Amino acid sequence: MKGCFCLLGILVLSVRLAGVSGDGIIGGKEAVPHSRPYMVYLAVSRGRSLCGCAGFLIREDFVLTAAHCNGKEIRAVLGAHAILEEENSQQFRHVKKNLPHPRYSQTNHDIMLLKLARNATLNENVKVVPLPRKLEVVLPGTECSVAGWGAMNVTGTDPAKKLMEVAVTVRSWKQCRRRWEEKFTEYMICGGMANNGACKGDSGGPLVCKGVAHGIVSFGSDPCSERPDVYTKISMYMDWIQETLANN
Repeated sequence: MKGCFCLLGILVLSVRLAGVSGDGIIGGKEAVPHSRPYMVYLAVSRGRSLCGCAGFLIREDFVLTAAHCNGKEIRAVLGAHAILEEENSQQFRHVKKNLPHPRYSQTNHDIMLLKLARNATLNENVKVVPLPRKLEVVLPGTECSVAGWGAMNVTGTDPAKKLMEVAVTVRSWKQCRRRWEEKFTEYMICGGMANNGACKGDSGGPLVCKGVAHGIVSFGSDPCSERPDVYTKISMYMDWIQETLANN
């Protein structure tokens, strides 16, 4: 068991040192250890390349993440805080089936379900997070939060070793559309401000508002935090999520 743990630890370390893709945390602080027990670290293999993403547990056997975090092989680390350390709380699972949204294309419909090969063991460090009602709307001005192990500087070169979190204020449709133009659609939420939000390394993590996961970290500006970050709006996909869970 310790040998398997070390092999996976080396894989995770390789992911961190090789440089990760996606979005992470700017202007945040270290989260209280295991205060977000739904968080999942994803080590994604794409041939010879490795990248890191985040996801979140929505059922004992399913993780929700971004479709652009797809890869040939994905390993999930649950119950982690210090991702490069051996923690008794950590659980390791292979992903048995990758289920990206059938209409996924670049930034559109950037949502994916991951079926774990073995159910997570739920406890105080590993829990599921509630999802919104179908078509539920988060009002502009709502303060939410996002967390991850991603970069802590706008150039994306300083990955966090421990789970970080930051408060994010949801923006109005007009504000989001003005900054992102046609790239921003009704299937998305945007939020954050300059030097406060997502950067490289945490794509696929949840935007949590009042204890409910309403968004999935999808894309942002380069350098990070020059424009509000964009999240896939989960409430628009509840029918697809429920059908996919039922069929798998």
